[in-house]
Amino acid sequence: MITPIITICGRPNVGKSTLFNRILGKRKSIVSEIPGTTRDALQSNCTWKNKSFILVDSGGIELEPENKLTQKVQLKSYDSIKESDQILFLVDAHDGITNSDTEILREIRKFDKDILLVINKVDNDNLHKSNDFYSLGLGEGVKISAYHDMGIYDLMDSIHHLFSEKKDDDESIKFSIVGRPNVGKSTIFNAIIGDSKSIVDSTPGTTRDSIDSKLNFNEDLYTIVDTAGIRKRGKLGKEIEYFSVIRTISSISESNISLLVIDSTEQITLQDQHIAGMIIQSGNGCVLAINKIDLIDK
Repeated sequence: MITPIITICGRPNVGKSTLFNRILGKRKSIVSEIPGTTRDALQSNCTWKNKSFILVDSGGIELEPENKLTQKVQLKSYDSIKESDQILFLVDAHDGITNSDTEILREIRKFDKDILLVINKVDNDNLHKSNDFYSLGLGEGVKISAYHDMGIYDLMDSIHHLFSEKKDDDESIKFSIVGRPNVGKSTIFNAIIGDSKSIVDSTPGTTRDSIDSKLNFNEDLYTIVDTAGIRKRGKLGKEIEYFSVIRTISSISESNISLLVIDSTEQITLQDQHIAGMIIQSGNGCVLAINKIDLIDK
């Protein structure tokens, strides 16, 4: 199952980052944390009740960005929404429904995503205000206070069915093929799978996701994962590629062994070294594959 992306969004100052940090504080098995810049969203790979997901803290959405920086934050927020499987639409119980909430929700609905209303800053003084949010058409919603750590478990339990289950009974050796784009990862993956006479199953993702296949070799069961190529941060283009890299980093963390593929026709790059560092940091095994040796000039 593809690791789902859960994005927290809403207008500025409704408590998105507080909720993000509170959820991470509840995680006892965070795989990795990938901070962006002040313009970018924050992402973290984490688990809840033995199920994994990617949590995204988007920038605040403003209908009329005041400057170029705010506009970039806006576009990044929409990118996050576009790639998400579940939206947590956060509102402020103190303020009640604002025109911005209504207009932002109208924009979010255009992406045709599953939206859960999360009413933040709920306490005894403004509990009655939370009922006003029915008019948004998202149902009762989940009432929380991120700052006071209230309602977080109820929130997570309401969406945990979306998360990818990490099966304890899967005794296969997980083997991820990683590297820069165009070094031959998929060719190696196809060669391994094509040569195997005992493929157990093959589960393709989409063009932006990993492809997993289980196979038996020498009486051992392996899960082989073909991942997206990892570019330098500054060269990441479309949002689809951006989230592909997040999923690839997650695959490295969850693997027993990573096969780092390097192009022998090129010098070893800083990005090759950076990916190797990710594998070492994960504490898992690493095998180096020097590909395209037939293209080296004699």
